Amino acid sequence: MAAATAGVARGQWQQPTILTDPAPAAKAAPGPELNAGSAEALRTMMREVVTSGTGSALKDVPGEPVYGKTGTAEFDNNPANTHAWWVGWQGDIAFAVFVEKGGDSGASSVPVAEKFLRGLA
Repeated sequence: MAAATAGVARGQWQQPTILTDPAPAAKAAPGPELNAGSAEALRTMMREVVTSGTGSALKDVPGEPVYGKTGTAEFDNNPANTHAWWVGWQGDIAFAVFVEKGGDSGASSVPVAEKFLRGLA
């Protein structure tokens, strides 16, 4: 999901850079350009999630603007079993947070993202 989110930010999917030693072999070729209008609409909506939506705890994180989307994944009818997630980017860093049985994303996955981003500052 972090790679998909980076594609929206960049306007084109590219294989992410994974920091390992030794470095991986050659990267995959970039994907086709995304539809510019669709990508821009997604960027606008993902920024609004931070400025006035469920990710608003991130609107004052230092550095470049943060973009993202919160969500939940239910696997049964028990609210206690709802997973929470957040995908987003800031500058050239894209990330995904998944909290197993995290419930509300604003209370679980967004604070993890906030701690990560503030640690980069």
